[in-house]
Amino acid sequence: MIAKNTGPKILGFGAASLLPGETAALPKGYGSGHTTVRFYLEKGWLEEAPDGPLEEAPDGPQEQAAGAAAGADGAENEVKALKGMTLDALKAKAGELGIEFGDKDTKAALADKITAKLAGG
Repeated sequence: MIAKNTGPKILGFGAASLLPGETAALPKGYGSGHTTVRFYLEKGWLEEAPDGPLEEAPDGPQEQAAGAAAGADGAENEVKALKGMTLDALKAKAGELGIEFGDKDTKAALADKITAKLAGG
């Protein structure tokens, strides 16, 4: 899927990110049906690029290199990244991982749930 970040913040898609105002192909697996993509679309932070197809783009060399670099410490780096995420971003990540959460969950509670899930729990 070719998408444009129409929001004020950087949007994350696994090892790839999309800066505000940037248009690019999303990594493989991040089509219009993906939980994170749907969340960003519903918030109005992401829109399908008018010149882009709905299909997902295959991973390019940069995404493949980033995925390989993430490798074994991917989960560890993700846990570190949780500290700087907004509540909405944490909710998107929790949804992506299939974690149930409520409206009353705080940033800390969501970060703990995500950390436990990434650790294999």
